[in-house]
Amino acid sequence: MQNEAVSIFKTLLTELVKSQNPYAGNIMEFANHLDEAVKIVQSLPVDIQNQLKTTIEAMLAARGFQAVFFGR
Repeated sequence: MQNEAVSIFKTLLTELVKSQNPYAGNIMEFANHLDEAVKIVQSLPVDIQNQLKTTIEAMLAARGFQAVFFGR
């Protein structure tokens, strides 16, 4: 129930911000999607997390990113 309340609050807050500033609202929406993706990845086995990290680092390096810091 609490997760549902948090989700509803995030949605309402994002929609309010979007109505005032569409760009900021889109950034908030993107951040919420990232937050959900991180939760999903953290639920995966550690070896899969490491494979995903290696894949993401390789993709970013191919696009010119020199350093990416993954930490907790």
